[in-house]
Amino acid sequence: MRHMNLTTTQKGIIYMVIGMMTFSIMNAIIKDSTSDYHDIQIVFFRCLFATIPCAIALTLRREWSWDNVIEQRKYHAIRAVLLAIGLTALFTGIHYLPLSNSMALYFSSSLFLVALYPLILKEKVIPFQWFAVIIGFIGVMIIAQPQADASIFASLLIISGALFESLYNLFGRRLSQNTNSLMLTFLGSLFPAMVVLIPLPFFWITPDLFGWIALITLGIGG
Repeated sequence: MRHMNLTTTQKGIIYMVIGMMTFSIMNAIIKDSTSDYHDIQIVFFRCLFATIPCAIALTLRREWSWDNVIEQRKYHAIRAVLLAIGLTALFTGIHYLPLSNSMALYFSSSLFLVALYPLILKEKVIPFQWFAVIIGFIGVMIIAQPQADASIFASLLIISGALFESLYNLFGRRLSQNTNSLMLTFLGSLFPAMVVLIPLPFFWITPDLFGWIALITLGIGG
């Protein structure tokens, strides 16, 4: 097989597809875990354990860099709060909705990204992309139409979670101009964990063996 030279855009698409597949598996674990643990606790471990592979990779690649963290602390703080709120809303909605509905609604985050580009990143969105976003939202609504076992409130929670995650990613795109991706991922997991740590004692349930396995897997996947 001839060696394929992929463009940056093609590599980005492949990584995004792998990422979305990983998030789908994670959400299945979340669906199972929310019956045993509070959403706040799941959010905490999802963020906390996500820092471990990032820290290992940063150490092996010698890419630790704290130079711009203090200078950009406002954006890091905003991202931390956005992800903490977004994941809590998302996980709560997943608990009450069938997983298929949850996934259809969650994938609306990609549509929010395009719609919010001009506001946050000042990037131009061409008419065809706006058309694709509109068609995408219609498709999401058709797939996730209210059913007897689907709560409108839970649907709104997942859409809100997708919106907050989109904002989180957009601010991350801005920070990526001065911070490497591994460091950005590490901080984007560590700081939200610190935010969620504040209310965590009020919702703590000690996990059993399988609970720890699920929570660790969830964090590493994240």
